[in-house]
Amino acid sequence: PWDDAPGARVAVAAAAGLTTLNIAENGFVALNTPLTSARAGALSTRSTHPHLLDLLQRLLVRLGVDVKVSNPLLYATKGEVTRAALAAGDAALAGTISCGHPISARWQGDARYMNCGYCYPCLVRRSGIESVLDGTDPTTYRHDPRTDTELLTAGSHADLFAIVAALGREPHPLDVLTVAPLPAEVDRTRLHHMRIGSHAELRDMLSNGMILASRTRLGLGAQRRTTGIAKPTEQEEHRARTQQHPPADNGTSTRAGRDTRGA
Repeated sequence: PWDDAPGARVAVAAAAGLTTLNIAENGFVALNTPLTSARAGALSTRSTHPHLLDLLQRLLVRLGVDVKVSNPLLYATKGEVTRAALAAGDAALAGTISCGHPISARWQGDARYMNCGYCYPCLVRRSGIESVLDGTDPTTYRHDPRTDTELLTAGSHADLFAIVAALGREPHPLDVLTVAPLPAEVDRTRLHHMRIGSHAELRDMLSNGMILASRTRLGLGAQRRTTGIAKPTEQEEHRARTQQHPPADNGTSTRAGRDTRGA
């Protein structure tokens, strides 16, 4: 990831004679405006924010390093990034990692390196992929917080709660200035439209199969007005529960396998 060692990546680019170093980060995560007032600090890192990249670029110029650091995806939602990747023939989508803590289950004896499904990057990832693939996502996640009700009481729900809270209000054009100034060449109007699109992707993802028990624990009740997250129909509720707890196979079932999406 870029934020592990940005200096090393610039050094490698310079050593290879490259004059441009592109960072592939969608605009919603790059800006990372606080989802709630409680997340204005370390919980909202901005290693690819336009202001930070601008400061880095100025430093490189003063050091005489001829490398332009750029994020060509600044105005793109996660869904738009996903669509571009698929159009470019990226068939390895399901095997990529977006997770903030991909080995979080190692203390439970599971050392697999995989997407957890409930952290902020995973939720944004799922929203983008589902927006392009008609509500489906080939990624294997440890959890799906829309149906794993136990997750919402295990101390792993902070990011989901914050996203739900953020969806309670529409993005405002001035939100993009709440954490840092923007370079003059950055188009604020395009950033605002990107944030509106990202919120829509998140709403659609959370509406896609969230069971009533999860809605209740998130404080959503039966209403759609506040966040735009739709209440599931009886058929959707039954399907989600069946996928989470499939019936035991007693040898007479003709079911070929279990739908593992979101597992």
